Amino acid sequence: MSLWDDVVGQESAIEAVRAAAVPGSSSMTHAWMVVGPAGSGRSTLALAFAATLVSTGDDDQALALVSAGTHPDVTVVSTDRVTISIDEVRELVTQSYYAPSRSKWRVIVMEDADRMTERTSNVLLKALEEPPPQTVWILCAPSTQDVLPTIQSRVRTITLRTPGVDQVAELIHRREGVALDRATEAAREAQSHIGMATRLATDDAARARRDQTVEAVLQLRSVSQAVTQAGRLIAVANEDQKALLEKLDPRT
Repeated sequence: MSLWDDVVGQESAIEAVRAAAVPGSSSMTHAWMVVGPAGSGRSTLALAFAATLVSTGDDDQALALVSAGTHPDVTVVSTDRVTISIDEVRELVTQSYYAPSRSKWRVIVMEDADRMTERTSNVLLKALEEPPPQTVWILCAPSTQDVLPTIQSRVRTITLRTPGVDQVAELIHRREGVALDRATEAAREAQSHIGMATRLATDDAARARRDQTVEAVLQLRSVSQAVTQAGRLIAVANEDQKALLEKLDPRT
């Protein structure tokens, strides 16, 4: 299985970054930004690109190490907080000057570049203006407008689009082993958001919470009902967020 198999509906983006990753490519640059709507696969493409850059002949092993966060030449930062702290970015900048230990490149992936404040962005900007020759930055954001213009001007942008329902369904069917009709229904309900569709197709509790939310909205007939149902919707959302965090946290 190719390490690009989980990036669906993004053929032109895949072609661009794979061409850049070829040794000696004239299209390679030290800073990239992957933009696209939520659930389009920004992080997945960024990690596949990083794994390709640091692969020394075994792409599958490189992807496994990158995905597990254990590859010595790849640093991935993401957050569930409102902002990425300035101290986190300063640490990333420091790491960017370390020489790679196993491969040609040191790669730093920032999954939530849009969550930097202006002051924090300026710390990163200095590193992009004078980059070490062996370091590649891969930033992810919903759109170019979500980062400072000065950051935009120093990166090569790769734009993703919303994948089709059938493409998302086929991915979930292949990757998770669920029936294709169930995967298709989940992809349609999630409006092709890959992560959300996967949860709806594989997690009965997540589907039940989604059904509760839809039912609550459909029952609205008055302002008083809206006030009452708002509390219910908040409770369901908090429960869903807690379940997601528990699933993502390996200690739980």
